[in-house]
Amino acid sequence: NRPATFRHRVYNGLLLLSVLCIMGTSVISLRTTGELQESVARASHTELVIGQLNRFWGVLGDSESNGLRYVLNGDPKFLSAWRVNVAEMGEALEQLATLTADNPLQVRNMEKLQALNMERAQFGAATMEAKSLEMAGDARAARAVRQRLRGGEGYRMLQELRVVVGEMLAEESRLLGQRSAQRNQMIRPWVLGYKKHPI
Repeated sequence: NRPATFRHRVYNGLLLLSVLCIMGTSVISLRTTGELQESVARASHTELVIGQLNRFWGVLGDSESNGLRYVLNGDPKFLSAWRVNVAEMGEALEQLATLTADNPLQVRNMEKLQALNMERAQFGAATMEAKSLEMAGDARAARAVRQRLRGGEGYRMLQELRVVVGEMLAEESRLLGQRSAQRNQMIRPWVLGYKKHPI
């Protein structure tokens, strides 16, 4: 009777130990899965910021092209396209401001970027207005357009924008590398475990 009772206790003890091991493994697995999902989400977020920065820079290039074409030949379709570009750049910056709000360094960069973009938009709008007046026969406006083209102010703003966008891309690339490495480090044990014990 005693041996049976002893065996029963040992059996119950082993059963309890197994249950506790399974529960512990499940908790660790759930926590690891949650951390992995969070890591993937952070990497995806960084890729989204990089995409928005590239979108902004691409539209900025289009605005440069359309603005210059209007100034050179006065075709109103280029003025309309320039205005659309300016609006698109504003939308891209709004999205970027939201996406980077959790990063103090990028918040400061965004402040610079928005200020430069506003300065450039105002400069461009004044140039477009002067061109429109020139086409209406205003000689002073024609001289103003030529001075703006030769003055280099537009080029200076473009180069400053390039520097800020470059700094923001560098920061996001650094974060992406860091977050991708963390994600890969978390995935590696699962991959190695699968290779040892394939389904």
